[in-house]
Amino acid sequence: MNDATTKRIKIKTGANISSILQSTVNIPQAFTELVKNSIQNLATYIKIDIESDRILIEDNGKGFDDTEDSSGKSDFDKYFVFGNSYDTTGGSGIRLGHMGIGGKLSNDKLSRSGDPNWSIHTKNKNKKAFVVNYNPGQNEFLDDYSPEILELSYENSLLKPETGALIIINDINKMVQEKKILQQITIELKTFFGFLVGKLSEEGKEFKIILNGSSLDFDYRLPGTAFGDIKEKFEYDLYGEKKETQVEFKLSMVGNRSILDKHPLKNVEIISEVKVCNFNLSDSDLIENIYKKISEESGKKVDVQPSVLNLFRNLVGFISCPQLSSVLDKTGMPAKDLSHHGLRDDHPITEPFLRKCYEVVIDVIRAYLKLESENRDEKFKQIVIDITEMLSDNDDLDDDLLVDTDEGVDADEIDRNIKNAAKRALNKIEYDPLNQKLNREQNWEDKIKPPTHAPKKRKVLNYEILDFGIGFEGEMARVSDFDSFKIMINSGNNKFKKIDEQENPLFMAAHIAECLITEIAEFKDPSISLKQVQDKVSNFYSTSYDKMKERFLNT
Repeated sequence: MNDATTKRIKIKTGANISSILQSTVNIPQAFTELVKNSIQNLATYIKIDIESDRILIEDNGKGFDDTEDSSGKSDFDKYFVFGNSYDTTGGSGIRLGHMGIGGKLSNDKLSRSGDPNWSIHTKNKNKKAFVVNYNPGQNEFLDDYSPEILELSYENSLLKPETGALIIINDINKMVQEKKILQQITIELKTFFGFLVGKLSEEGKEFKIILNGSSLDFDYRLPGTAFGDIKEKFEYDLYGEKKETQVEFKLSMVGNRSILDKHPLKNVEIISEVKVCNFNLSDSDLIENIYKKISEESGKKVDVQPSVLNLFRNLVGFISCPQLSSVLDKTGMPAKDLSHHGLRDDHPITEPFLRKCYEVVIDVIRAYLKLESENRDEKFKQIVIDITEMLSDNDDLDDDLLVDTDEGVDADEIDRNIKNAAKRALNKIEYDPLNQKLNREQNWEDKIKPPTHAPKKRKVLNYEILDFGIGFEGEMARVSDFDSFKIMINSGNNKFKKIDEQENPLFMAAHIAECLITEIAEFKDPSISLKQVQDKVSNFYSTSYDKMKERFLNT
């Protein structure tokens, strides 16, 4: 054994590793990686030009430093290391990730498939200029290819700013020039960096992305009805050590997703300085657990609400947590996955982070539904009160058909979770990106306060608005079989649903009036003919339409 010769294995990097890692991102995401590198290297702008035969990516960052640091590596050395991430700014750059796909692999992705051919032109603070050409050919091992760093005169560099980098992809992936890919690149850059650019703008810092000569617009006012800022803390266990951190929510509800057609934001996005991935209410077990907790806290059984899950698709905004990038596990990796476009299930912070997100998002949607339901009920109540008064003026009503009601908002008890979520929506702001409208409305917090005075009692027709269900879409209304006299108005009726989409309440007032008149007439005289019912409806329009128009047209 003592005579045995010790042999060591030489580990080499196969050239195919580039193709494997490129598969983790698509072409638009490769551009985000290049922009991210520029931001981390202190650039205030990056200019991308996609030409017929090449791609140019230029920034005004700090450029590549050719001097070696304490580890014996220059910025060029670090750029070509697979699998390791380096801060080349001495801690002064924005930390946007830890070991992403990186610049080199992004350049390979944008090159002609299987044949990367690109170059780096750079100028640094030492007034030095360099160029590196990368065209490894068909080598089996990347270790066998060593690109040369050529120094140029500072004045002859192709780079225009005083410092920075210019990447030129010489033989490009032709897919980049497809119209749909160009559109996807624009959307990806806007969504990936929108939150960060907005944050930098608030701090008085500027960053521009110029794509094919046009500066990208990062107007990130949330479309629809914006909730106030929500900040929540959550705990996580980092290998036996209890930690606490914060997650911030900027959310908005859109009434119709068509409002998003010309807006870069389409979903709820998880952000860690830049976009990580979309957030989805897709974990049924976690949803069940959240509702179990809601039931325990409210002291009553609360089932999972399909209406909450359905309305989630109309929610847009940001969920921001920088610790998704900065908290590292035992392998030295963050919760972001390798491509920085998803979260790792096996990271200690992921599960508690998602649980808190589910809790807050479900609470907010429940609050929205509760308040919208109260507003909707109040709207219909006022319509019925006014129509009742008009019918009474025409002597079409008997007192025994009327019941007492409160004129004013009902102060029903709101359970704690919903009330807290509603109170967080302090500034209800509606923004329409198509019409550039921005309207500030009443505090939602005010809407859940009970009235300070006794509501006025009124006589009103007894009614209820509910969906009759599948198969009854053609039925407008009926009298209840279980009450002495209650008119049931079918919200599942096709006419009702179409009218309910209109902003003008006059249409709904007219529909409800017709339902009430018809059901009252048939209740009082079961043998009444269709023509007699139509005569009563026609007479109502003759005597009361002007009043109804005056009351509801400009509401």
